[in-house]
Amino acid sequence: MFTAPAAVFQGDCVIAEIQTDLAITRAEVSLHSADGEERVRIAAVPINDSLFVAPVPLDIRLAPGEYVLVLTVETGLVRLERRQVLTVQEKIFVKEEIYLDAKNTAVRLDSSPKRIQQIQTLNKILETVDTDAIRYPGPFHSPLREEPVRRTSFFGDTRVFRYSSGRADLSFHYGIDYGIPIGTPVFAVGDGTVVMAENRISTGYTIVIEHFPGIYSLYYHLDTLHCAPGELLRTGTLIAKSGNTGVSTGPHLHLEFRVNAVPVSPDWFFTNTLWSTPAP
Repeated sequence: MFTAPAAVFQGDCVIAEIQTDLAITRAEVSLHSADGEERVRIAAVPINDSLFVAPVPLDIRLAPGEYVLVLTVETGLVRLERRQVLTVQEKIFVKEEIYLDAKNTAVRLDSSPKRIQQIQTLNKILETVDTDAIRYPGPFHSPLREEPVRRTSFFGDTRVFRYSSGRADLSFHYGIDYGIPIGTPVFAVGDGTVVMAENRISTGYTIVIEHFPGIYSLYYHLDTLHCAPGELLRTGTLIAKSGNTGVSTGPHLHLEFRVNAVPVSPDWFFTNTLWSTPAP
């Protein structure tokens, strides 16, 4: 049996569940546009002998409209294929201008080998799908104890950075910014393994947690770190205190989720689980 939602928004994640008694050797789900062009292909992850899950991320720039999810299953003897229509609905994203002082301008325009290496290292982590990784189904929780907290920027914001030099640069905001004082406790949003805990030029003190093969939560602009790479965490574990480090115009926490390196709305993770069928 192949189940997936019929309609989602840009920036969401589609969870495709495959339940079968067949001895599967390979299962994957791909997303195709109406003209047949493949947009993304995700290998399904085994949860147990009869349940496989494929989290399919939808880029915020994916055009609204009808797409086709294609499930391909191989058992060693036969190859099965199932198709399902998926409607991607338009989501309205905020547009904002951010004025950077000389310090933030210098950091954002830094092209040093050290910064380039840091970017490459982070990207390599986010592109990794470790089949031996923890499989946390959710639910995911807020990284902050006090709710509600003022959000100063939103997922998918279109940003125009105005530099002190007079230049301008267009980019997208891939997470949620919470406006909180320096030193506010920050907690793990779900069970997972710490795969990065270090100071970076762009994002300041940074933590990355792996929750599922290919799924990561990221925490930027921290002040102090209270975890280390390789540490296995439980939901709600204190991992850091918030700060104002890296490219930052004021004290805040930036929270982000990546699925196979593609940014997905944190609010999707707060309101969904990675599979619905109980795993024995």
